[in-house]
Amino acid sequence: MGENWYLLDSQGQRGPFEHSELIARLKKYVDLKHVFVWHEGFSDWLPASQLFATNPEIKKIKIGKWALSGLMLGLFVCVCDVLFEWRGKKFADWSGDGLAHNIGFIFGTSALLAIGGLLIGAIARLLLSPEKRGVRRSSNLSFDLGESERTREHKYNNFIARNWRGEFPLWVSYWIIGTGCTITAALVPLVLVEVIRPKQGFGPLSIFIFFVLLWVTLAAASIWQLVGIWRSANVRIEERAEIGKRALWAGVAKFMVIVGFIQFAGIFAKGAVPQLTEAARIAFLDDPDIPDYSFRLLADGKEIEVSGGIKFGLSDDLRKILKASRQVKIIHLDSVGGRLGEGAALNSLIKEYGLNTYVSSKCMSACTLAFAGGSQRILKQGAVLGFHRGAFGGEDQQDDRAGSIERRIFQGAGFAASFIDRALSTPNRDMWKPSTEVLVSAGVVTRVSLGLEFAMSGYGSNQSRESVDGALQKASGVYVALKEKFPKLYNDLVEDFFNGLSNGENQGDLTLKMRTKLGGYIKSLLPLADDAVVIDFGRLAADQYEAVGQKNAQACYDFASGEKVGSHISYLSEEMKQRELRLDEQIIRSAAKRPPIADTTSAWKKVVDGLSSRGFSSDDMKLITDKNLAPAKYAKFCWLTVKLYREIVDLPGNESASVLREIFATK
Repeated sequence: MGENWYLLDSQGQRGPFEHSELIARLKKYVDLKHVFVWHEGFSDWLPASQLFATNPEIKKIKIGKWALSGLMLGLFVCVCDVLFEWRGKKFADWSGDGLAHNIGFIFGTSALLAIGGLLIGAIARLLLSPEKRGVRRSSNLSFDLGESERTREHKYNNFIARNWRGEFPLWVSYWIIGTGCTITAALVPLVLVEVIRPKQGFGPLSIFIFFVLLWVTLAAASIWQLVGIWRSANVRIEERAEIGKRALWAGVAKFMVIVGFIQFAGIFAKGAVPQLTEAARIAFLDDPDIPDYSFRLLADGKEIEVSGGIKFGLSDDLRKILKASRQVKIIHLDSVGGRLGEGAALNSLIKEYGLNTYVSSKCMSACTLAFAGGSQRILKQGAVLGFHRGAFGGEDQQDDRAGSIERRIFQGAGFAASFIDRALSTPNRDMWKPSTEVLVSAGVVTRVSLGLEFAMSGYGSNQSRESVDGALQKASGVYVALKEKFPKLYNDLVEDFFNGLSNGENQGDLTLKMRTKLGGYIKSLLPLADDAVVIDFGRLAADQYEAVGQKNAQACYDFASGEKVGSHISYLSEEMKQRELRLDEQIIRSAAKRPPIADTTSAWKKVVDGLSSRGFSSDDMKLITDKNLAPAKYAKFCWLTVKLYREIVDLPGNESASVLREIFATK
């Protein structure tokens, strides 16, 4: 083998040479890039650089320098974060807990990149050392014909190309490169987030680009890794076959490649396809699975309602409105949820403007992130907040108990830790709707309100007379009965309610207006109701006067005398309110034309005699009808009125109904 070497360069072919003479000639070349050699047994000319090394003193790769480079890069990244905030605000104030956070962030970032540099240096030393490239560290040029015969001239001979061709030993392809790919797969999403994310946060297009790059990178890396292992295993099988042995480990490696390919195909089908589909729908179809959002300025511009879906663009549009409407102090939220990123953006915007958040109907899923941003977080009695984990592409986003958007926001708002754990352990397909008591005790809600001090809201983004009609029909049987028997009266009520809602009127004022109008209808129909209904209403009036009088004599007087409508409502129990609504419905349904009221003189005499027998004087009776009563006598007036009504309802049925009709017809 030492004889008959031939050499080919730019001056042509020369030879044959002995091995020693060939080496001597090759030492004269500065670069072997365009020098080729041939020997008997070769199928073609081979680059001399693949067989021989002209610089035996190749320096050993120093791992420490790679680690130091990683450390310096980490410090440089931290300096850029401080000076330019190119990745958003990463550092807290340099005092108290903020100082510890900043030091930990610098240490963690620098250490992570230093470890990365160390690993890169170790791999480079392992794979790119002279021995691994067929270069001997002797003073004489040498060669390895076995390796050279397997190697052909290729356009690319870098690390990526060589692994693709299966030129690395099987243990390197399987363990070293495989481990590196696993680590890379974990780091790719983190790197892409930092590279792609704009300073103002993710938008629809950046989300789509992120997922495209993520899955293209993972797919390319996985295919590159699996092909490299497969081809390296084939080389190992050939080597073992040449010496008459089996390559069991290479066969196992090829089997694992098949398993890995099937596994990746399943992950791609389950993860990539739905994620890319959803990202494309967000970027190019305006996220059609989430309802459109809308805004309403309420209460002369002091309040604003956000209703519909929490979708991209909402926070930007809201910011424009808030810039033009500086008087807004309260934001009404009415949403079934939407995108977590936009919910987080709303949270930041609400905190920036110092707004109070208020929910009168529902605030679900991503909407709760916005709700958590309120200086005060107010829930109307009976309204609902709903919590669960986020999801994307049909897959739940797991709570890492440290860095999830929801956990960070809820912790920052002061929610109880046990509440956060419960909320984020709820799968996306379910919805946890905690009771008002739980919300208050966990610090989620700072105040529960009847809603009277706020404008009306919670009726959805597509408000119309039809939607108001639907809401009233669901609210109470009173409105159902009124619509059936007196449609004109009902339509007038709907019109007034719709106008008040559209104008953003205060709920207390609008409720009082509606109650007054409905009360007027009931008052006009009460004398026309059945006897039993009229008597039951008399008993209700006595019970209500008594309940209000025990708490506030002024409110009782206003209520019983008819001087002021609505001042008594807050003193009535929920049971008593429902009882009145049921009687109002019966009044409407039973109202009919009645004969004139019979003479009630004898019935009134029985009432007066009954009161006299219980110690009431004629002056007491005059007190009930006094139109200029002094406030000091309000309590007695209320007490006397209660006794009067109880005496009336104790009369025989027809007499009781006649007297009550006479009273109600003149009130």
